[in-house]
Amino acid sequence: MPANLPPQYFIAERKYRAAKSPQEKIAALEEMLMIMPKHKGTDKLRAALRRKLSQLKNTLEAARKKGKRGLSYYIEKEGAGQVAIVGLPNVGKSALLAKVTKAEPEVADYPFTTRVPMPGMMHYEDVQIQLVDLPALSEEYIEPWVGDILKRADLLLIMLDLSEDPLSHWEKILNLLGKFKIAIAGLDKEVPYGWMVKKTVVVANKLDVEDGEEILEIFQGLWKPKLPFVAISVKKAINLHLLAQRLYEALEVIRIYAKAPGKKPDLERPFIVKKGKTVLDFAEKVHKDIAAKLKFARIWNEKLKGLRVERDYILQDKDIVELRT
Repeated sequence: MPANLPPQYFIAERKYRAAKSPQEKIAALEEMLMIMPKHKGTDKLRAALRRKLSQLKNTLEAARKKGKRGLSYYIEKEGAGQVAIVGLPNVGKSALLAKVTKAEPEVADYPFTTRVPMPGMMHYEDVQIQLVDLPALSEEYIEPWVGDILKRADLLLIMLDLSEDPLSHWEKILNLLGKFKIAIAGLDKEVPYGWMVKKTVVVANKLDVEDGEEILEIFQGLWKPKLPFVAISVKKAINLHLLAQRLYEALEVIRIYAKAPGKKPDLERPFIVKKGKTVLDFAEKVHKDIAAKLKFARIWNEKLKGLRVERDYILQDKDIVELRT
């Protein structure tokens, strides 16, 4: 059976061949695997790419443990998605991580307190979102490995500062991301060949400062991008739940609750799948043998009450799924 690979796959393949670092190769391989259609014609190619991906990850992890200089950090993805926090010095990145996760980054009033990537898990309803705090972006110096983590993350959280000039912060961050050949999705700008486009949620912190509401209003009147946005105060814990909601929505994932025939569904540990996935995709996530034998499924949600659906049924957030083989 021919592979019938889409054009987007070959674009990702070119990125892989042009990649100069293991991190860039990992990002390209993951993109290739995500784009590649699943059928018998791609089984061997998929297996080969997975072997390459595994080898690269093992090499990076071994190098990290040995503490070799000049090599990047690798943060294993967990939860509903990995979100890299981006910002200039003293915008409150580490304070946010400390506030909404159990991580304990160094938090101080002086700049550049973050030296290494620091992950933590942020709760949103019954799922967790992985936040990764990174060293501040600076025109003077940026750690080379920061770009690798930004490219591999599922989403960027760009943090602006309402006590400074948030519009100026925004422009500086765009320019600094450009040094890593990273562009922001949704800006309606032509992206140079070879650049990576990342989904982004923009956060304006320090809403609690004097004239914060007025500064926010002025900023929103001047800021043109139509991107997910939320104004928060880490210090006063304002809109932090709304931030979690925005991040979850931007990750474009859904929760699926598994139900075994004749038993109650497991409503405490949802499976996380991308939007647009089918019953068959979910079955493959549960177990490849179940997927191979799958005949149909039954769905419970606000509208469907145990209705039988076929393997190509597109799943919705919070569907309860009973797989039948």
